[in-house]
Amino acid sequence: MTDLLRCPIEDCPTEADEVDLYDHLADEHERSELVDRLVALAPDLPYHRAVECEKCGTYGARPGDHPLCADCEAEIRLSP
Repeated sequence: MTDLLRCPIEDCPTEADEVDLYDHLADEHERSELVDRLVALAPDLPYHRAVECEKCGTYGARPGDHPLCADCEAEIRLSP
């Protein structure tokens, strides 16, 4: 059984699986409506918040298993 997701647009009762919900958003809602809702939800999204870098200790890392700031992430990618 596939879990149904509710459309994130306020007052839209649509419930669908992940693929059908994507199609619903693309076909049934205006881009401006989607952007407005994304901006409204952004503060509640976990990756929106910066956390302390695990390597250097500065803030600005994205949350995750091993949060790294952009400088430390680039340094690690360049290391052989």
